[in-house]
Amino acid sequence: MDPQIEQWQQAFKANTPKVDTEALIQRTRRARQKMKWKAFADVAGAVTVTLFVLYTLIFDVQSTGQFILIACLLPVPLAFTVWSFRLRHKQWTMQTADVNSMLNFEKNALHKQVHYWKVSFIACAVMWLGLLLLAIINITLYATWTLWLTQLLANAVVVLGAGWRYRYLKKALPDKLKRIDEVS
Repeated sequence: MDPQIEQWQQAFKANTPKVDTEALIQRTRRARQKMKWKAFADVAGAVTVTLFVLYTLIFDVQSTGQFILIACLLPVPLAFTVWSFRLRHKQWTMQTADVNSMLNFEKNALHKQVHYWKVSFIACAVMWLGLLLLAIINITLYATWTLWLTQLLANAVVVLGAGWRYRYLKKALPDKLKRIDEVS
């Protein structure tokens, strides 16, 4: 055999990291299972939020403007849930027959996670802005300060948490992708 080819092969083997395929398979299985649980938790959360919005729409509405505003907010959690479930379903049904497809699965999962939290932050912000508008209407017309300020504050924590999570994941994404690329 040509000594140049042997030297290249040795250099390639020396620079190619060993991949623990069993650990990679287990990580992929756990990630799929986690995605399924998260998808069903998203559905449960959305059903809860939707029921709360419907309850508010039926029992707590004091004017036509409030009714219209709450009715406009009702599709937000439903649409987000459908989108989120479909996104996770595509991920957990992705075929991973070899090491490269499993590594691509991990890369794809990281990208989808960042995208999920971006959309989640936007959806939470839209809901919070609708709640703010509703609070302004109720505070000015009915002087119900305590209830609406408490709701705004509690939901602001959710919006800030979703925004923080999105920024954190977006910042950490390049390092995580680099680690996956180093394995392949």
